[in-house]
Amino acid sequence: MKRSGYRTTFHIYSIFFLSLSGTLLVVCCLFAMLITAPNPNGKNVRSDWAKNFTLDFSDCIIFVDGSPAVKQTGIERLQDSHIGLQILDTAGNEVYACQKPGNAQGTYSNADLLQLNQTGHLDTEDMTSFAGIVTECGKEYVYILHFPVNI
Repeated sequence: MKRSGYRTTFHIYSIFFLSLSGTLLVVCCLFAMLITAPNPNGKNVRSDWAKNFTLDFSDCIIFVDGSPAVKQTGIERLQDSHIGLQILDTAGNEVYACQKPGNAQGTYSNADLLQLNQTGHLDTEDMTSFAGIVTECGKEYVYILHFPVNI
């Protein structure tokens, strides 16, 4: 008995579309893994979360009698995400710190800050650090946020 051409064609196309949909599903999963990273709380967030957090954190830095400090909301954000903070003056000396990691230095040279800005790491690869700049009365301060994840 002869097989119908419609059944064979339908069978071939159904296998093709199932294979195509499976491949697309795998590609979507791999792409999602590529653009996400775990934050310190264990949730998956976009991989640029740390950089955006660093840029937005300048709003949490205030100046009291000419010296930098952090608003209470900023301290809560740091504590919730287990992020360390250092604020440096123009000479690279630390003037303020909050939850500073153990391997963080007290003084940074320009070369250290350049390396930190380019690589995102201090001495170890298990922590990522980002730097930002805040200005008060013409004086610039560098703040470094130390994230306990490798991005």
